[in-house]
Amino acid sequence: MDRPRKRRPGRPGQEPVTIGEALDSLIGRISGQDVTGMSGTFARWEEVVGTTMAAHVKPVGLEGADLVLEVDHPAWATQVRRMAPEILTGLRDARALPEGTRSVRVRVR
Repeated sequence: MDRPRKRRPGRPGQEPVTIGEALDSLIGRISGQDVTGMSGTFARWEEVVGTTMAAHVKPVGLEGADLVLEVDHPAWATQVRRMAPEILTGLRDARALPEGTRSVRVRVR
């Protein structure tokens, strides 16, 4: 007996999916990371952290319960680590934090 094939969001013959679900699927395939629920984070990032920080700090994915952020300079890594609780609270308040996210991990690119 053949098993039904798992379909990706947006394929013909499949029920419609939200833009967020489609983006999460696409970003996950490209990055190879679990980004379920990340579309809200990407979409609202600048609104939550402000233009200056958004120019230097970008959300890139999830690793377990960690929101992974990339920064363009070590000084920003220090700043983000200090502000991690406020960043998480801001994303939570904006309903832009993926479920189960509890901490921030910072990488310098």
